[in-house]
Amino acid sequence: MSTLFLILLSFACIHFIYEQILLPSIRQKLRSDFFELRDTLRDKQNQLSVEGRLTKDIKKVFSGVDERIKFAADNVHFFNIYNFTKMLVQSKELEESGNRSDFIQALINSEEESAKEIYTKTLKTIEKSVCSNSLLLLIYITPIFLLVVLASKLVKAVTNKCYQVSDDLLKAIMSNGQNTRSKSLINT
Repeated sequence: MSTLFLILLSFACIHFIYEQILLPSIRQKLRSDFFELRDTLRDKQNQLSVEGRLTKDIKKVFSGVDERIKFAADNVHFFNIYNFTKMLVQSKELEESGNRSDFIQALINSEEESAKEIYTKTLKTIEKSVCSNSLLLLIYITPIFLLVVLASKLVKAVTNKCYQVSDDLLKAIMSNGQNTRSKSLINT
């Protein structure tokens, strides 16, 4: 009982240290990464504007990427496994129904590679955010997962052993039955 209490107390300490001390710093770093990506995007947009290559379609793409970066920076604390999975399911449903957003379609068709690269980096930063926000959940689920895996292996091993024993028993019965039949034939 005291061991369980110590384990739970250590989990509580780890949870407190991570959630209250480490995670805010990680989130702030991720936010600064998003702002750095946004600044790079805006610099590239200004450069294209000065060069006179900023068309209406490219401006639409840059504005869409900018909105997504701003959304990601404002909502870093909401990115976890549950919300990420929900987002993936919704995006897959939209893609299957053929209702891609205008932004995604414009991004795919865009000739401006820098906007695509920055959007890809934004998605990678969101993945980092999901991992950092869900780290403790993964740590808590790992022992349960290991128990399930070990239990399934144990059940499989016991089942195999039972089949092996039943096969050996069947062979012994069959060989014993043949021996008594041959003895009875010899005696007659």
